[in-house]
Amino acid sequence: MGMKITALIENTCSPGTAGLKSQHGLSLLVETAKQKFLCDTGATSLFARNAARLGLSLSDCELAVITHGHFDHGGGIRAFLGLNPAAEIYLHQNAFEAYYLHLFGPVRKYIGLDKTLPASYPANLNLVSGAKEIRPDIHILTEVLSTSPRPAGNRKLMRMDGGVLSPDTFRHELVLVVREKDGLVVFSGCSHRGILNMIETVEARFLGETIKAVFGGFHFARPLIGGLSEKPDLIARIGDALCCKPHLLKVYTGHCTGEAAYRILKERMGKKLGRFATGSVIEV
Repeated sequence: MGMKITALIENTCSPGTAGLKSQHGLSLLVETAKQKFLCDTGATSLFARNAARLGLSLSDCELAVITHGHFDHGGGIRAFLGLNPAAEIYLHQNAFEAYYLHLFGPVRKYIGLDKTLPASYPANLNLVSGAKEIRPDIHILTEVLSTSPRPAGNRKLMRMDGGVLSPDTFRHELVLVVREKDGLVVFSGCSHRGILNMIETVEARFLGETIKAVFGGFHFARPLIGGLSEKPDLIARIGDALCCKPHLLKVYTGHCTGEAAYRILKERMGKKLGRFATGSVIEV
């Protein structure tokens, strides 16, 4: 058996998935021959309701990894622990800092995680830094290379420290890597640190190994209003760079990539690029 990924939450619904509901966010159920876990939980408990509608049990899913400290990826943590009181959840050690979306002038919106969670669930939450193998063949990488540009859409995303609002450095974002016999599968969340940087970090850590698939949003869509936050020619160059990686076999994207950016990437990447939406089931 290979790996099966079911999108429990994404911004849109896959065709033919009557009864499911989408929301801005991401939650992927990952199933391998040996393990079953969540990559992100979306913004609410909707991931669990969608799983039930799909006939998927989460009662035996006792592991979750949250890719970064934004509510649309970790807002369902409390609901997940309600289903699995003994579950382990891994996050970056800076995931519970105060993160905001700067709207205009002094107006800002809190987009961080529920700050009461660490005190409520001290035995469940594992805050990590550095590189860590959290289960056999499941790796977290928190130090990401910075050789390529980060998404321009990051400029509206902020961090509050000591009452001072400053641009988010995204040190709270991690890369999740699952190693299988026939290659690696990489989960990049929103790729705020740049999808090329995140893939190159994996390549440097796992020298010469095939990356059979990458799953994640690339943060090319403008928050709230849609459209492109990145220049089309830069998106095209990123698509070309992904195509030129011989050890990277397939890329699946959704969530914060946006439809306009997906079309540009698809023109450059062809069959190497696929998409996922709420209800999608992909086997790699």
